Amino acid sequence: MDGTLAFINGHPGFAVSIALVAQDGTPQIGVVYDPSTNNTTALSEVNEHLRIVHYGK
Repeated sequence: MDGTLAFINGHPGFAVSIALVAQDGTPQIGVVYDPSTNNTTALSEVNEHLRIVHYGK
């Protein structure tokens, strides 16, 4: 969790981050969820190009 102090104080400005890394250490996908706005953003690399997908409002 990023923004722990904001979370503890009940303020926006915190998010949950999750990543998947291959056994060789290569990042495969990253996801960030902002519960205060119900937004989710995912980032992955496809054929050496970054792809960003945004879900939410």
